[in-house]
Amino acid sequence: MNVLFYIFGFFKGIILIVLIGTGWSFIKPNLQDKEKKVLMIVIPLQVIANVAQVVIDEITTLAFYVFTGYNFRPKTHNPDFAIEDEEEEAASDALKLEEDFDL
Repeated sequence: MNVLFYIFGFFKGIILIVLIGTGWSFIKPNLQDKEKKVLMIVIPLQVIANVAQVVIDEITTLAFYVFTGYNFRPKTHNPDFAIEDEEEEAASDALKLEEDFDL
């Protein structure tokens, strides 16, 4: 479903470029000067607002991953990765058996 979103967004951009290239414009020639000035201010502000919204959304995602990575970074005494003493002894015994094995 996300692929369709990007495909249609791509075609929307291509159509916009073609229309501008063939002489179409956002500001109609029959508008008054005051209305043209208002549109020339409002349209860039809308673009800036959309870009700011995307940046804020992406920064929140980045902040989430940085926070998660910081909280679960490797530590010497990590409480989330506790190995029982019995398990550690069994692992060391198994390692000793592997070291003692000769071919």
